[in-house]
Amino acid sequence: MRKLGLFMGEDIPDNHEDQEMVGRPNHHRLKVIEKRNADHKIWGWKDPNAVNYLHQLAPKLHNPHYVIVSRDVIATTKGHMRWHAREAKFAVGDITVQQQRNIMFALSAGAPVMLVSYEKSVLNPKSLLIEMADFMGVPYPEDDKAFIEFLAPGSYKSV
Repeated sequence: MRKLGLFMGEDIPDNHEDQEMVGRPNHHRLKVIEKRNADHKIWGWKDPNAVNYLHQLAPKLHNPHYVIVSRDVIATTKGHMRWHAREAKFAVGDITVQQQRNIMFALSAGAPVMLVSYEKSVLNPKSLLIEMADFMGVPYPEDDKAFIEFLAPGSYKSV
């Protein structure tokens, strides 16, 4: 979304998670939302745990659209085991609950929601790019090669 021109925060690290939103208390997030609503017609942020607080912030968002990316439970479990030194039985339980929260939010959001399968996107990044451009209401890029390369798995990439 950043490569397609959507403002997603400032000084964003390579994982593209907005440090003004991730792990912050809601009173801070609400101040960020107020400022960004004033500064940008369209903007967004990435936080893998946003579903845990979005219901409280949604009334302050102007014309929200949500993108929910889902990964294979086992792949995510292995990542949690590696990144957070967690046992599989604990990681898989937490991940399954989080995915259920994401789906329940999508069903009740009252706003447009784009559901993305990470694994399907890796297999067909051009399809994801077409869907993302359409969802965002921006033109498909004339030269999509850099976008397709950006979507390739393996590591996070800078914008």
